Amino acid sequence: MKTKDKILSFLIGGTLIVLGLILIISLTGALDATKIFGIITPLTLIIGGLASLNSTQNFRTKLGIGIVLIGLISLLVAINIVRINTVSIFAGTIFLIIGSIVLYDTYKQLSSSGSTTTEKED
Repeated sequence: MKTKDKILSFLIGGTLIVLGLILIISLTGALDATKIFGIITPLTLIIGGLASLNSTQNFRTKLGIGIVLIGLISLLVAINIVRINTVSIFAGTIFLIIGSIVLYDTYKQLSSSGSTTTEKED
């Protein structure tokens, strides 16, 4: 195991232990975990996404970018810079556009291959 991987494993393990302790302490009422996790969860996503950006695999790099963006948006919502309604409007619009593009591309592929009719199931 490389030194970089060992350090990353220790950081992940330590982070999980700290998060577990925070959750257990919050059960006693001595600590409000909702505010802490409102910040920690987005930061964890950002750090995990940044760690994925070092990958030589194209898929992991794209996934890392997506995770960082989700973490940034979550952090902005958690610290009240961006309202959740604004995020919902943009995310909903993006999903509608991407879904329409996928359906249109699928329709084009089906119509260009001449198989626009449904096949009979056995």
